[in-house]
Amino acid sequence: MTPGKKFLVTIFAPIAIVGGGNLWLMSPRPDPQGAFDTVSKTTNLHDVKIDPKGPWAGCGGHADFWRTRFSGINDRGQTVKGIVCKGLGTSSTIRYE
Repeated sequence: MTPGKKFLVTIFAPIAIVGGGNLWLMSPRPDPQGAFDTVSKTTNLHDVKIDPKGPWAGCGGHADFWRTRFSGINDRGQTVKGIVCKGLGTSSTIRYE
């Protein structure tokens, strides 16, 4: 390897590794059990169903690390959909669609 290529690899490889790690850490993740517990305990919905795939949008921002979609039936028989958002060290927030 030439000295110029070695220099480029030495400089850009750590940048790529750190950048990729940050993207992985900042990407939202679903929390199915936590979302189910939150919706079941704090709402009057029944037949709650959790979407196992995490949404990319719908919460406040990067501070909401866990994002989980749900749907359920309210007392009037209507389907209610929403997202449970939760950050590191914060309580859960339910956002209805």
